[in-house]
Amino acid sequence: MKSNLTFLFAFILQVTFCQTPFISEINYDNQGTDNNEYVEVFYPTGLDPINYVLTRYNGSGGTVYTTPAQTGSTCSPVAGGQICIYTYASNGLQNGNPDGIALSTGSTLVEFITYGGTFAGVGGIADGITSISAGFLDNGENPDQSLQRNSANGSWFKAILSNGILPIKLGAYKIQINQKSIETLWSTTEETNNSHFTIDHSKDGNNFNEIGRVEAKQDRSGEKDYAFAHESPTKGINYYRLNQFDLDGKKTTFGILAGNFEGGKEQFLFPTTAVNEVWLSGYESAPVKIFDASGKELINESYQTGNSIDVSNLQSGVYFLLIGQDRLSFLKY
Repeated sequence: MKSNLTFLFAFILQVTFCQTPFISEINYDNQGTDNNEYVEVFYPTGLDPINYVLTRYNGSGGTVYTTPAQTGSTCSPVAGGQICIYTYASNGLQNGNPDGIALSTGSTLVEFITYGGTFAGVGGIADGITSISAGFLDNGENPDQSLQRNSANGSWFKAILSNGILPIKLGAYKIQINQKSIETLWSTTEETNNSHFTIDHSKDGNNFNEIGRVEAKQDRSGEKDYAFAHESPTKGINYYRLNQFDLDGKKTTFGILAGNFEGGKEQFLFPTTAVNEVWLSGYESAPVKIFDASGKELINESYQTGNSIDVSNLQSGVYFLLIGQDRLSFLKY
């Protein structure tokens, strides 16, 4: 009966792998005293990590480990969802083979993964369920590697571990639609070995092209704000994707953002040769300043959409009008 359950569970996992959360990395043999070992879980978009729990199983007897507890968790957005890294104190993840980890909602088992062999869980969420083995041992021959998973097919392999730390911790991440551009805005709360960012653009949400690069700020401490303006977005839906590169070239891709660009209004000043007044077209109400050719400010007032700007008191000459970020010129007779 248990073997049939194992086969059924494996089949369900394979069919629904892309729609369900899954354990993506296990690091259980750090160098030295094995501090800060971790389990990484991928959660697809729409799933809240707070609704899931990890349960550790002892392969010697199949029972649940209750100590030591997790020391923390950190979640960061990636393409298609987010990853959460759950860290443990010394010996929180045992080196003994086999041992295992169950991912569940607390009432429903999602998967039961073991390393160093398979066994049936005794008690807890995986009670009576035979585990699926990652297929690798990690007996200290290379403490800089961890067990990692291929998200395309669920297979496991060994690779250089990430130390449970992303190169950055992303804070705000959004787009802002302006009259003539779409800005990608993001902030970081922590950075480690961060080199630069790139921004990708797509018209269909599938085929992306790089449109810009932003260098990492030299000051590594505190929160840092970044922005990139796409000056020629397509009319309609535009898709953007942020990539981060560390100093070794490793790339981290964050989730896709989308916004509808309706096209900027035509904006201009008229007449460009004025006698008593000038008008603005396409501008919303905003502060307006007028300067002479030497840069001296002569007018500072609040412009109201649809109203003219009185320039009758200005002497003949060339003048510059500043509204928002736009600098317009006119000749006064």
